[in-house]
Amino acid sequence: MSIRRRLALWLCPALGEKPVALAVAVPRPAMDQRTALITLAEMYGRHCNYRLSTVSTYAVNDGKRLPHLKNGGGCTVKTAERMMAWFDANWPRDLAWPRDIPRPNKPKISTPNKQKKEAA
Repeated sequence: MSIRRRLALWLCPALGEKPVALAVAVPRPAMDQRTALITLAEMYGRHCNYRLSTVSTYAVNDGKRLPHLKNGGGCTVKTAERMMAWFDANWPRDLAWPRDIPRPNKPKISTPNKQKKEAA
């Protein structure tokens, strides 16, 4: 062991300890809206055997919208929300929703008739 190393260990004994690997959960950066929509569209299309333009037509009645997004284009917030809501409502039950894309919250619809029947 060199004199420098001995001196360093004498000044700071912690240097002689073996490093401990800490398991720290590093948060992944959130996926942007465009990437999320393209990912959902491609997964849906692969699963249902549809092209991207077909999925786009079903989602927002515009066959060019999703290919436009994939090629770097944009869309309005309203259109993005409509697409996300469409994917949420029409997502196949046998296909898992991607973990890194938050699923929109479905609003709870209360039915007044059902509540009245339960109260009676």
